[in-house]
Amino acid sequence: MTTPETVSHPGVLYHLSNEAQDLQIRTVVAADGSVTSLRIQEGDGEPCAFSADAVTALAGDGVRVSVVLDDGGASLVMTTFELILPLVFLGDDVSEEGPFGVRAAGLRVKHFITTTGHQPAGPLEEFEAIGLFARAIAHHPQG
Repeated sequence: MTTPETVSHPGVLYHLSNEAQDLQIRTVVAADGSVTSLRIQEGDGEPCAFSADAVTALAGDGVRVSVVLDDGGASLVMTTFELILPLVFLGDDVSEEGPFGVRAAGLRVKHFITTTGHQPAGPLEEFEAIGLFARAIAHHPQG
């Protein structure tokens, strides 16, 4: 939802990391709370880039971003990643555009898929919580 107020305010660029897991995340949240891009990189692996179309975002108490990392395919284990970001208010002056230090959370979820009509006994998901440290700064799109 773009309003005259959100058009004049820049979005927020978040650079997030967890050194212990060698995880780097970069995302841009527009002034209206929509996510315009998300990139996740683990270790020396190729970064996974997600466009706005591949991202599910909810705004409210922070911004929650969800993506599918692995659709399960032959392994029958679908993996999703949820990123929970704090809201960052940017002032009207350039000196109030950051960078700001923030803490965020990641949640990697493995969903166990069954191909039969019967659900076997046991957990349906496995959760991994990941603490993230971030820098948030104003993002002025080019163009």
